[in-house]
Amino acid sequence: MDNTIAATFGRFNHVVKIVPVNLAGKNLPLLIRDNYKFFDAQFYDGRAPVLLAQVTTKLEVIQLEKHWLLIEKVAGRPVILILQKLGTREKERLIKRGVQFIIPGKFIHAQILGISGEAPAEAKRYEELLKREELSPWAETLLIKQLLDGSIQGRAGSEIADLFRVTPIVISQAIHELEFHGFCDHVRSGKKKLIEFEARKSLWWKSLRILENPVVGTVGIGEPPIEFIRAGETALAHYSMLADTKEQIFAVNKREFLELKRKGVITLKMLAEEKHQLQLWTRDPRTLAIDGFVDQISLYCSLRDSTDARIQQEFSRMMREIDLEVPDESR
Repeated sequence: MDNTIAATFGRFNHVVKIVPVNLAGKNLPLLIRDNYKFFDAQFYDGRAPVLLAQVTTKLEVIQLEKHWLLIEKVAGRPVILILQKLGTREKERLIKRGVQFIIPGKFIHAQILGISGEAPAEAKRYEELLKREELSPWAETLLIKQLLDGSIQGRAGSEIADLFRVTPIVISQAIHELEFHGFCDHVRSGKKKLIEFEARKSLWWKSLRILENPVVGTVGIGEPPIEFIRAGETALAHYSMLADTKEQIFAVNKREFLELKRKGVITLKMLAEEKHQLQLWTRDPRTLAIDGFVDQISLYCSLRDSTDARIQQEFSRMMREIDLEVPDESR
């Protein structure tokens, strides 16, 4: 078990020595003393050790949360629970409550170390994801956000998760993916690991080889039943001198579109009217939208293969306004 725990830390480049600890003299309830084993995780990089509390029996999530708080209070230092198995909802609840835990060989959520994500048992599936030529939706979102306003720079993973209101797991995997492709690095600052990107323009040129067209399909639609983000030539008219048209172009995440159809919010009658166009995206266009319009970089990615000379001219002008140059080979 100790080797598996160490390997789990090692998955995130934290090399540790696991040493059993006897807390018999501490003021801990019998329930905790009987159902936990304790270990010191001693880090070779010189940081303060943390206490590992291995659960030896099946306990409810609400019990784990209370025990974690009590053990941390008695121990006087950070505590990470060691669990053998945890359902998805249970995992999400512990993360939401701020409980730090490890499922050896599978998962680790340790805010004290600034890490959260899949571990060795899931590594094969995740490494396959990393080897793909394109980025996952969230990795692409972080990269574009950094190019747009630089707001990812110098932040910890937990801060980025708060920024986008998603779980740290999502951001941890996206950052690891960006690191794998050479777009960013982790830089330690005290107890935190902060994300650092290279200069914006060099990052932009490097990004061009991997950023994909987010549009996977387009359907006709009547008057939208809900407020969609505007995209395509409609958004380009907003950002440039291109004349707008009565036919509006909107964008929605493909999964959301299918859910709206399932719930009857979007009906076959609406789709038959074809008054406007609705683009189906691989990611949520609202995440990076600006005042109801898709962001300029996502818009560029969706239009850069257009052969319309006026569109090429206008989005080239649009990109120059945000101080990013369109490469000649894309024209």
